[in-house]
Amino acid sequence: MNEKKFILCLVILAIVARLALAPLYVSLPGEAYSIIPHDFPKYMATAQSVLNGTLYITDTHIGHNSASPYGPLLALSWGVWMKVFGQDYTLFKIPSIIYDTLSVVVVFYLVKSLSNIQTAKYASLLYAFSFMTLIISGAEGAGDSLLIFFLLLATYFLLKANPNIKLSSFFLGIALLVKFAVGVVFIPLILYYFWRQKNIRQGFVYLAIILLTVSLVTFPFFLSAGTNVFSQVIFPASVGVSGTTLLSAIKMVVNYFTLGMSNTYSDNPFIQQFASPIIALSLIGSIIYIVKFKLEDKKIEFIRNVFVMILMVNIFGNVGYH
Repeated sequence: MNEKKFILCLVILAIVARLALAPLYVSLPGEAYSIIPHDFPKYMATAQSVLNGTLYITDTHIGHNSASPYGPLLALSWGVWMKVFGQDYTLFKIPSIIYDTLSVVVVFYLVKSLSNIQTAKYASLLYAFSFMTLIISGAEGAGDSLLIFFLLLATYFLLKANPNIKLSSFFLGIALLVKFAVGVVFIPLILYYFWRQKNIRQGFVYLAIILLTVSLVTFPFFLSAGTNVFSQVIFPASVGVSGTTLLSAIKMVVNYFTLGMSNTYSDNPFIQQFASPIIALSLIGSIIYIVKFKLEDKKIEFIRNVFVMILMVNIFGNVGYH
């Protein structure tokens, strides 16, 4: 099967698989939070804040009149979608499904540029039908699919045979507008990549384009919502309070014997006490590994470094503000 036919068939199968899951995990508005997929109440509240003209303020996330945890671009896209299609949880998954399906195509061309077409086929198949991506986009309709799409685009234009630094930095800026916190992982790694390429000046140009992209979109929100628009910049500071993935199993055991099966990490001082040191040590360990074990192929090294840092965040980092 030639390349175009393969991609077309893969896209059709990927979107059908995700659409098949969309109706299976929904709850009508107003029903118990525990049976609503992922963060839909927060998604809906964020979208509604755009429609109400309050822009980026919601009273359902971390308290009354609090800053939304999602970037302004995501808030706008949700608001527009709700304006057109209304408050329907099944339809609200469609954007996530579309972006995740497009990510399959980006994965194909990214891997092709780094390896060969056969490896690209295997990689795109793995992404298209992996349990995690199907659940995130098809069942949960999470906003992370939009984030992943723009991160993949930024990576593709950075690492392809003829890199396009302007497009890559622009797309990373768009990704930050979906979730600011992603910059904690990606920006240092990209600067390190340019330093390894002995072109740190280009790295600072890259950073400048990111900041310009973010500023142009964020500024109108800042005028309306004030410093709340930067809420995600300070969210990583609360990771230690919220707990870590690694400690979630410990939390279940400790809470059972001490506090009961609480839903929050901050309710348990034992968990809270050990969260920050483990996160700090995992970050230090990741940096030491990245700096010590360099690779000849700097593009592959960059992919490896991103994987290591994302793995660190998922294993040791915050699992959510529950």
